Amino acid sequence: MLTEIPTPVVAPVVRPSRRSRSMRGNFNSTKHPWLTFWRRRALPPEKRWALKLVVDYVPSLVAEKGGSENVTFAELKVIEGAAVSRVCWALALAAGDLEGVARFLAAERHALESIGLQRRQRPVPSLASILGARDADSVDPQPTFER
Repeated sequence: MLTEIPTPVVAPVVRPSRRSRSMRGNFNSTKHPWLTFWRRRALPPEKRWALKLVVDYVPSLVAEKGGSENVTFAELKVIEGAAVSRVCWALALAAGDLEGVARFLAAERHALESIGLQRRQRPVPSLASILGARDADSVDPQPTFER
């Protein structure tokens, strides 16, 4: 009985492009690896509108903490996690998944609280100051009729 000897399968050699010497999936030299991942792999083209929501989100949170020199590596990763949560809740909201929205909003809030950013209540103005501002804004509160 003759059996065929299988021929070995040779994998093609993948070479990096001439522009960069890194492989296509390498995120080591990117400034924002999470954004590059979302742009290249994770989101289909019709859902990439959500990335515009977080373009300035990470830099604004870093500025809120006092600049890049005052943010540790761990805090930066938590900030990036908050940005990913923001993209996820926006996509869940667009899909109508309210449970997903609640879950990712809670994840974003937890991430922001863990780096020290929290919700602050504004002082409630008194009734007299509200009424005084309303009276100052109105030019003629009682219309006058001439005969």
